[in-house]
Amino acid sequence: MDNKPLNMKWNLKSLYNDFNGKDFISDIKALDEKIKEINLWAKENLKDNSNEGEKIEEYLELKTSYELLYGRLEAFASLTLSADSK
Repeated sequence: MDNKPLNMKWNLKSLYNDFNGKDFISDIKALDEKIKEINLWAKENLKDNSNEGEKIEEYLELKTSYELLYGRLEAFASLTLSADSK
């Protein structure tokens, strides 16, 4: 049995080049805007229970776009910290 350390390197460039890259910074800003958009939507749409179906669809679209963006950012950060990705 070989006791060599595992090679824990992988290429994360399909997510982002690095934390200071334009695409990562742009997505951080987009995430901040998405949070503001969801908060504004909630403030405007949760005052009453009219048009419930339409509101649920709108919310699910907002939530899905937030989760996709957040998931990509979180995956890059987590995987970068988990292993040497250089």
